[in-house]
Amino acid sequence: MRMKGRQGRIARRERAIPRIENHILAYEETLASSAESLKVARKEKNEPGIQLHEASIKLCEKRLGGHHLCLENTKKNLNR
Repeated sequence: MRMKGRQGRIARRERAIPRIENHILAYEETLASSAESLKVARKEKNEPGIQLHEASIKLCEKRLGGHHLCLENTKKNLNR
């Protein structure tokens, strides 16, 4: 069922909150596993592995920050 207007916007924002929270949890898990893999790569002095995990961590942190901002804005707009 497609809703229009204010009720539709509110419903869409309410549905988005759990979805965004699931994305945040997934990125936090990915970030933790990449950090562990980076420690192993540094211990083994695996240069390509180090660069790969550093890039992965940087990307996850960037996306995680974006998702936190999106969640904050969605909750703020929901309470208007």
